[in-house]
Amino acid sequence: LFFQPLNAFCTDRYPANIAQILLQKHCCVISLHTNFDKSHLNTYLTHKVLQWEHFVAQGLFMYGSIAPISLPNLAQYVCKSLQTDYMQYIQGDVESIKEHSISDVYIVCGSGCSLLSCIPPSPSTCFITSDVKHHDAMIAKSMGISLIDMGHYESEKYFVEIFDSILQNTGYNVIIADCENPFSLCLNKSRD
Repeated sequence: LFFQPLNAFCTDRYPANIAQILLQKHCCVISLHTNFDKSHLNTYLTHKVLQWEHFVAQGLFMYGSIAPISLPNLAQYVCKSLQTDYMQYIQGDVESIKEHSISDVYIVCGSGCSLLSCIPPSPSTCFITSDVKHHDAMIAKSMGISLIDMGHYESEKYFVEIFDSILQNTGYNVIIADCENPFSLCLNKSRD
C-alpha cells in the first residue's frame, strides 16, 4: 500500500485513506507486487493476452523471438491485444530504420525500465514495459533497443482475474473489486 515513506498520515488522501479503513476494520494487507509479476502476471500477459505462448521466463523478464516485424506494427499488435486506445513507442538508434525489424522481445509488467541494462543491446530487440520516462527512452535509444510503453494499468489489470481464479481454486470466498484506471485520455482534435 505504501511505496514511499509517509511524512504525515492525512486520511483524506491516498494511501492513508485506505489505511484508515483497514485499521478501523482490523484488517491486514498482503502485498503481492513484484513477486506476483514474476510468478504469474508476466507469464499471463505474455502467453494469454499477447498470445506468445513460446516465450520463457528469464529472471524478471519474459523473453522470446517472434517473426520479424516493424516496430510500429508490433506496437499496434500490443495495443490491440491490450484493448487500449493508444501506445507509445521509441525506436532504438539504428543506421537504417527502414530495414529495421524487431525479432527479439523482452516483457515486464509494470515499471521495468530499471532492468534495461540487463537486456543485450541489439537493433532487433524491443523491450515492452510501462512507465517509460524520457531518460529511459534516451538510454534505450543509445543502446539500440526499441521500447513499447504499454501503460502501467494496462499491463497489470489482469491481476484481479488471475488472483480471483487462484482464490476460487483454493476454496476461498472473497470479494475482489477491480480498480479503475485513474487516467483519462485527451486527444488533440485540432490535429485532424
